[in-house]
Amino acid sequence: MLKKLHASLSVIVLVLSITSNARAQGANLSGAWQLTVDGKPRTSVLTLTQSGNTVYGTLAMRGERGKIQNDQIEEGKLVGNTLTFSFMHEQVRHHATALISGNSMKLDITGKSDDQVFHATASR
Repeated sequence: MLKKLHASLSVIVLVLSITSNARAQGANLSGAWQLTVDGKPRTSVLTLTQSGNTVYGTLAMRGERGKIQNDQIEEGKLVGNTLTFSFMHEQVRHHATALISGNSMKLDITGKSDDQVFHATASR
């Protein structure tokens, strides 16, 4: 009796784990995301297209001269509820890690050096 109960509980835990992982993997990030960087609303838009766990797109944001630049998203990958990608902005490679929660995400973006980190939020 105890062995059957233990086996049943193990199956339930396994099913819940698989279902939870499938939901996270099933997230669809495609679309436009409005960004706020370091608490300052800007005219920055992250436009994503997702194919499975691969994510690509553009990041439209103002450069130092005030002109909107469309930076290509590279190496975009979704694992669970974490998105990672990189992009070039004004000849500097940036790396981003985003934690996805429904229709919002929190991003940490490294700048010219690994100790220069920008914090951003995005929503759609």
